[in-house]
Amino acid sequence: MTQTIYGPLILGGSGRVGRALAAQWPKDGPVLWQTRQGGPFAWDILAAPVPDLPHGITGIIALAGTTDPARLADNTALALAAADLGARADLPVLLASSQAVYGRPDAPVSESDPARPDTPYGRAKHDMELAVAGQSHVTCLRIANVAGCDGLLINAARQDFVTLDQFPDGTGPRRAYIGPAQLGHVLRALIARAEPLPQVLNVAQPGLVQMADVLDAADVQWGWKTAGAGALPALDLDCAALTALIRVPAATAQGIVADARASGWGLSR
Repeated sequence: MTQTIYGPLILGGSGRVGRALAAQWPKDGPVLWQTRQGGPFAWDILAAPVPDLPHGITGIIALAGTTDPARLADNTALALAAADLGARADLPVLLASSQAVYGRPDAPVSESDPARPDTPYGRAKHDMELAVAGQSHVTCLRIANVAGCDGLLINAARQDFVTLDQFPDGTGPRRAYIGPAQLGHVLRALIARAEPLPQVLNVAQPGLVQMADVLDAADVQWGWKTAGAGALPALDLDCAALTALIRVPAATAQGIVADARASGWGLSR
């Protein structure tokens, strides 16, 4: 009897990033998506014991998390459950963290730079990382803005006009980005590697992208406002460690918007 090969198990696949990934996941690419109820792998992560995995799982990709201010501690609980599942099954775990753990850096940040989160969400993700630190089968992915799942393009899909901060030098905010299809490529490539992964990895397409260029590429009307004291001009991830493992194309506004559209962004505009 032929054994089913499921490929990776993805926890939190029903969230915004999970849905974007699913829209472009290769049709012949084996994968098992976790849901709370029903489906081939049902598990209410925070309410039910860790289940046994079916044979054929090659690794665990943990996207499950929350931005709800009242439930930010759940991020640590979800991460510990994923790490426990991976340990029981002797499988690698890729855990979705965030670039928010770096806070407000004034230069490109690498994994060796200190985490200095300055928002409740960033602190929650850093707490999550600390909770699983030292577990060699877990890699925390400090993921950049996922195009179409980020605040800028979510707002652009909801509004007819978007306002951007303008800094004294006349420029607007710049950010590290990755498109959903490229994120899926990175996740599949990392989970398939036989060699141990670093405990922390920055994940982005190399290069900073002007938010103004993203809105232009998305055909969204926008204008300037004077940046306040708390506005962040740039958040740049050094992804040399990632690109030493996997080839990842540089980010362009046109490329990431096209990727976002292919994953379902903007269909309701």
